[in-house]
Amino acid sequence: LENNLIKLYNQAQVTYNSLKLNAYYITINFNENTLFAKGKIDSSNTLIQKPIFIENGKEYKSETIKYNFKTEKGIITKLLTKEGESYLHGDVVKKEKNKTQYLSKGLYTTCDHDNPHFYIKANKVKFIEGEKIISGPANLIIEDIPTPLLLPFAVFPIINKRSSGVLLPSYGNSAVLGYNLKDLGYYFGINDYIDLKLTSDIFTRGSFRVGAHSNYKKRYKYQGSININFSKTKIGEEYRNDYSINNDFNIKWSHQEDPKLRPKSRFSATVNIASSSYSQNNLYSTDYLQNSLSSNISWNKKWEGKPYNFSLNMRHSQNTLTKQVDLTIPEVNFTTGRLKLTEDSKKATILTNLGVSYSLNSRTILSRPDSLLFDNLNNNIKSGVKHTIPLSTSFSILNHINISPSINYIERWYFRKKTQEWDNNSNEIIVDTTSGFFQVRDFNLSINASTKIYGLLELEKYAFRHVITPSFSLSYHPDFANEKWGIYSTVQSDTIGSENTYSYFNGLIYGVPRVGKYGNISFSLRNNLEMKLKEKENKKIKIIEDFTISGNYNIAADSLNLSPIYLTLRNKISKNLDFQMSTTIDPYKLDENGVKTNEFSIRDGNIGRLTYSNFNLNMKFSNTENANKNKNDFHIPWDINLYYNINYRKPSTEVEIIQSLNFDGEISLTKKWNLKFRSGYDFKNKDFTFTSLDLYRDLHCWEMMFNWIPFGNRKSYNFIIRVKSNILKDLKLEKKKNIFDSNYLSNF
Repeated sequence: LENNLIKLYNQAQVTYNSLKLNAYYITINFNENTLFAKGKIDSSNTLIQKPIFIENGKEYKSETIKYNFKTEKGIITKLLTKEGESYLHGDVVKKEKNKTQYLSKGLYTTCDHDNPHFYIKANKVKFIEGEKIISGPANLIIEDIPTPLLLPFAVFPIINKRSSGVLLPSYGNSAVLGYNLKDLGYYFGINDYIDLKLTSDIFTRGSFRVGAHSNYKKRYKYQGSININFSKTKIGEEYRNDYSINNDFNIKWSHQEDPKLRPKSRFSATVNIASSSYSQNNLYSTDYLQNSLSSNISWNKKWEGKPYNFSLNMRHSQNTLTKQVDLTIPEVNFTTGRLKLTEDSKKATILTNLGVSYSLNSRTILSRPDSLLFDNLNNNIKSGVKHTIPLSTSFSILNHINISPSINYIERWYFRKKTQEWDNNSNEIIVDTTSGFFQVRDFNLSINASTKIYGLLELEKYAFRHVITPSFSLSYHPDFANEKWGIYSTVQSDTIGSENTYSYFNGLIYGVPRVGKYGNISFSLRNNLEMKLKEKENKKIKIIEDFTISGNYNIAADSLNLSPIYLTLRNKISKNLDFQMSTTIDPYKLDENGVKTNEFSIRDGNIGRLTYSNFNLNMKFSNTENANKNKNDFHIPWDINLYYNINYRKPSTEVEIIQSLNFDGEISLTKKWNLKFRSGYDFKNKDFTFTSLDLYRDLHCWEMMFNWIPFGNRKSYNFIIRVKSNILKDLKLEKKKNIFDSNYLSNF
């Protein structure tokens, strides 16, 4: 008390306003308004209870701290502090009042070890809390070994909010495209709701790409992203035969609304549109295995307390191999739930479950090759409206047989009609298109019957249960080719007076009713067989999960009334092994020319002709669960999936067999090493399918990745070692080679 001095020992702690200090030894001098703290050297010569200085929630670790709590200035030795994802070390630190610190022999890193694996070292560093770190001449040090990377100065922004800045590119050399800079651009941190990133790839032989990517988010309302890329790929020189120029684009948009925003309606969008050669000419694209692109923009609405649903969709689908594009602009759907037409009654009758529903579908579509998509729109665009009204009921007979009769009425509205007429002068059919409003109606009647038959066999140790589910249905509709329906007509087709039947509405969006009277009896017999092990707490084993026999018989056809017989078998042998098999047997014989006749094969003692068979075997093996259970033992977690498929086709006299084996998997060699792979073999083409190998190594604050596609049109490899932290994501070593390169690409 005489000297206004306090000395605290062993886990000492001081709290003063927003300041906290913990250390082995703390001295408080009230005359000088200072604090001094240090740790203790234990018997193993290790410094323990190091000073930890906390001010306004910011923590500093050190060997010694001297601090004036009036001027808020101090001297810190062996500083270690964290700023966001970064760590800052300093031998001697002078702390100023205005959140500024000056470090002697400062180290900047994103490694959280006390002795970091890498760091950027500078003799003089200025640190402004919450804003940035500025250094003079600096050197990159890896594992305490200086590298050739020297910087005249360095600035590390540490602002916790978004900030704008230049995006540093990677560089390389391609034998086909020339020297290049990739992903050069600028990032705009616009605000907390939206950002924008502009990037480009530049090649010295004339190729380039420009792109824009934006993320947006409004909490509790919506979020999404937009990505747009345009590229020009120039290969070869104009005087060479292999010279080509491809202009490509890709547009992606994803938008989701929060379900709480509008519980009864929702807007969403998933757009993926690209030129057919975009993924082939832009190797950084991750969609190079995708041959089809699709988009859907939709709005859905429900009415509270009412069985009404409305949706509005705009769709796009595209095949990059055939270059076919299908646009639906737009599609409107309105449906009602099933409405009961009778009141509930305790006595079940045919009218008890009588109900009706309604659906409306309206579409306008355009289907064309991408190069001719918008040519001659009037003749190529198709539109129509379809109304569907099903009326149905259900009841049971003898409490076991379920009967479900129904009537289905369909009405199509078209706005174009094509009439055909034979021209004797030109000896050809002339097609005349008439615009207007046309109604195409049809209906069908059906009745379904089904039941279940159970069989049980009890033995001493086992029990077997067999469930058979037979079902039959009868469907009927009249011949809508009759001219009284106004859908079909006949036209002379040649000079000798032959006639063909055609529909005024062939090729329109919802089609037309089928020609001919239709009376069809469908049947199926589904089987399920299980075994129960009584000694193992009645454990059940599925011997046959599903075995179904099905077909149909058209009583209205003049010949070939019986359809092929379809057999399907599905079973899960274990949790790691299952298979599926489907077979088609045609009951009719072929003549000497391979044409189907109206004579059954069973007359020759054969059930029929095997025309199709497909077998799939899926095997999934893993020791991940065992590895987790035995954490103290040495186990290597792995997953391997095998997919075997054989397909047999013999529609007539020629046989085609397609056989393939595919596999993929993942092996965690250690906690730090991970290997992923995928491949397969096509036995028909005698070649491997797409094959790739991915190797990953966790290097604590760094990571290593290696991707290798050893053969095929995507033959390439990419090896990269980089810092994990996004702050120093440009600090990397990369080597890669792709189909455009004949030598290595590297950048640092």
